[in-house]
Amino acid sequence: NGSVNAITLGADSVYIGGDFTTANGKTANRILKLSFSGAVDPLFSPATGANGFDKSVAALAFANGSLYVGGEFNRYRGGWANGLAKLGVTGVQDAGFTAKESTNGRVYSVAVSRSDPAVYFGGIFNAFKKWDAHRIGKVDSRTGVLDLEFNPQPG
Repeated sequence: NGSVNAITLGADSVYIGGDFTTANGKTANRILKLSFSGAVDPLFSPATGANGFDKSVAALAFANGSLYVGGEFNRYRGGWANGLAKLGVTGVQDAGFTAKESTNGRVYSVAVSRSDPAVYFGGIFNAFKKWDAHRIGKVDSRTGVLDLEFNPQPG
């Protein structure tokens, strides 16, 4: 019932993010996990209780069994997730990923490094927590801690 803004492949599934709130008549607030045959994963998007993001999902990246999500959102399943979140394959937010209380704006792109434990993200923001992050940032993919040495200046 709304737009699809991002698609990424997991090990055995397809993840979809956007501005929708339902899929196949079931609640799926802006994020959805499908099997390769197109069946909705009911564990990832439960029919009752807190479900999904409160605002738009713009970017998805899957690596090492985790889904990294970027967007305009502030909350996921009732918990904090300001613009950047890390989810497990069952849809549970990784509590150890501290970037969930991060940007002061929207995240439009997310990429996971294949050579080091890093997540790069870009969008419309100028801060990550209390640190300067001019529309681009890099965090540790395990902890969500900002890499302060990665600091491209706006041009």
